Amino acid sequence: MKLTQQTTTQTFSVQLGKIKDSGAELLFLPNYYSDNALILQQAHDLGLDMKIFGVDGMDGILNVENFDKSLCRRRYASDTILCYRR
Repeated sequence: MKLTQQTTTQTFSVQLGKIKDSGAELLFLPNYYSDNALILQQAHDLGLDMKIFGVDGMDGILNVENFDKSLCRRRYASDTILCYRR
């Protein structure tokens, strides 16, 4: 399933609701960390229970103010950040 967003979007509940309803097991976020911080928090709030991963643009997510770092785990060997609901 491919979903798009407007570049000024701050609320992703419509897209995340469709993803949740689809039964997907994995969510790929090819966005920068500023958007992904919003998406991850909103996914958590909606109760999405799936692995979520992104590209190198995620590298700053752990420094976003007020971001719940418990939503992410960093893989130091490859500098990859895995984010998911536990």
